Order: sequence, then C-alpha cells, then structure tokens
Amino acid sequence: MAAQPASFSLFTSLRHDPALRSSPENSSDVVSFSSSTPFYMLRYHRDRMLEASQHFEWAEVAKKLADGKELESLLNQEVESWRSKNGDTESPLKVNPSSQTEPNSNNTHPQVRVLFNRSGDMQTDMATTPAIPLSSLYPTSFTPPPPPPSKPFTPSPRTGGALVLGPGDAANTSSSSPSWTLTVDTAPTPTSPHTLLKTTHRAHYDAARARSVPATAPAATGTLHEVLLWNSVGEMTEGSFTSAYFYRGGRWVTPPVGVPNNVSSPSSSPSGEEEEDVGRVEGDEEQGTITTSSDHHHHHHHHSSKLGDEGELREPFAGRWGHSIRSPKAVAGAGGQRGTTRRWALKKGLCMEEPVARETVAVGEWVWVSNGVRGFGLGRVVEAKKGKEG
Repeated sequence: MAAQPASFSLFTSLRHDPALRSSPENSSDVVSFSSSTPFYMLRYHRDRMLEASQHFEWAEVAKKLADGKELESLLNQEVESWRSKNGDTESPLKVNPSSQTEPNSNNTHPQVRVLFNRSGDMQTDMATTPAIPLSSLYPTSFTPPPPPPSKPFTPSPRTGGALVLGPGDAANTSSSSPSWTLTVDTAPTPTSPHTLLKTTHRAHYDAARARSVPATAPAATGTLHEVLLWNSVGEMTEGSFTSAYFYRGGRWVTPPVGVPNNVSSPSSSPSGEEEEDVGRVEGDEEQGTITTSSDHHHHHHHHSSKLGDEGELREPFAGRWGHSIRSPKAVAGAGGQRGTTRRWALKKGLCMEEPVARETVAVGEWVWVSNGVRGFGLGRVVEAKKGKEG
C-alpha cells in the first residue's frame, strides 16, 4: 500500500443553494437533517466524513460529527458570515475547505468545503458555483444514451457534444446543465484509504488529470473535463472528482466502492449481531439510515459508538453505499470513493452496482457523472492525448 502522507485532513465539498429549499427530495430526512434546507444531501456528506474519522481513529472529529443538526447549524453560521462579507444573499455556494475557486458567472451559488484536521478543528471555504436546475440535482431518471449515429443530426464532440434529450427530459434543462468531456485514464490509480475515503491527499487524482487530457480541446465554452479512473485489475472505479455511471445490458451501472483492506471487523461485534430489521427511526441524528439497494430493508444500529464503524466496515458490507460486490479478481478495497450522489442514485434505483472493465469503455460512449456540488450530468468519452502512457 502507498505510504500515508505525513499530514492530511478529512473533507467534503457540497452545494449550498437557496433553490434547494423548495425541493421535497432534499427536504427528506433520508438525505438532510432539516426540512427546507439549502445544503445538498448534507446527511450523506456527514456520514461519509464520520466513517473516515472512524477509520483513521480521529476521535475528536467523530465527536463533532455525531450531531448532524449541530453540524448544519455551524455550517449555516459560516455561510451567513461569508454572504454578509461578500454582499451575496442568493448565489449557490460550493462549501469547500480549499481556497481554490471556480471562474465566476453572473448566476452562481456558493459551494462549501468542510475540512477537519485530526484535532477536530473545522475549517470551511466557500466559492460560488454556477446555478443549475433542480432536475440536475435530483433527476427522476438517467436518460438512455442516444442511438448509434443513423440520423441526420449527430452530436459532435468538437462542439461540446450537444445532448439528445430522452423521455422525461425537460428541454430547458439541457442548455443550463453542464456538459462533460470524459477521458479514460492512461494508467491505473493504486488503491489506498485515500482513494476510498475523502481526504486532502489527492496527488493521485491530480496525476490522473495531468496525464489524461483530451486530444482535442472542446469548442464549447463551459464544458467540464473529467478523467475516468481504473484500478490495478483493470476495473473502472470513478472520476477524479465524480462518481460515474455506465450503460451496460440495457441499464445504468456504477462500479462498486471498496472497504479499506487494512480494516478488520471489530471483534466485539460479529456481523449482524447488533442489527435489527426495524424501520427508520425518525430524526435519528447519530446513526442515519443504512439501506441496501437490492432489498430496500432498513437496518438501524442501536449503539453506533459501540460498533465504532456504524456497521460500514464490517463484513458483510452493510449496504449504505452499495454492497461492494467485487469481481473474483479484485481485492476488497479496489473501488473508488463513497459518493453522496452515487448513494442517492442507488437508493432511488437509477442504477445498479456492477464491475465495469476498462476495455469495455469506448470513445464516443455516453456516461453519466455526479458529485455533491454539481449534481448529475451527461458526458461523452473522447480520445486522450497520446503520450508516453497512451
């Protein structure tokens, strides 16, 4: 396994968007701690950070993340302070612990990045992010890819790949939704806890983006580039900052996530011992919901502090982020990040978990991608620039 960096922090990036206050989906206690909240899937972001803090044994961080409503209150204070300083009451924000910002536009919202160091100190950084329709944050379905080119009009990657709308798509969403240009990485990304849990150690993602640029720059302005990563056994894992969904066998599938392979099950809690097949506890702040995408049973853990890992790192994998069923050739930890939007898409039945072999991903293929700031978007695979690796 790759050496651990000397110093890193845990983080998550999420959207703060006043438009989300009117979203019934975002107001659900499945994804949020309060109704009419402007934070995008905050409960899922909290869950992911909490699991990472437990894996790295950062007890002070785990304590701070135990109360989701308190976390939301703290983040709201940070956002209001930022808005007051910047004279911006409406823009969507990316709440983010790095100081990097995206190019501004006339119609933007803040993004928020939340960062914790080992001592439990929270830092937030904010930057505006483009406005996007609620249908891109909570889609009702994934549009099937367009049919093979046999019609007079064919989307061209050179023009950014105009999107063909499918059933259920509103025509006005395509013009304002981001379009993505995707390249398949030219080298594998080694698996480590930092590819499975979200930390500021991201050199592997930077390297992938640097070596796998599109062969031809897209002509359309505003087109986003993403690199699709794969592991040492030739299976796709994720994008460098998104979860990815591939069309296979007439349905959309997403590669399994992994469990860090240096984690053993707590001896005090054999698999299933603490589980009861009971319904969701409303307002349950500390445990959240564990849902398996296949059978839709809800499991509530009585004492998450006793378990230490909320059941997420025990065998069999409890299913909050999917079952993580690997192909026989893959190691347990060979998957990518536990994406918040990916978790939601699995729960809603928009996709299934299934390994995707690198050699099956073709130039011209349409792939959905998603993350906690930009929601869901449809992209197209293009050739990567030829170099030493390609």
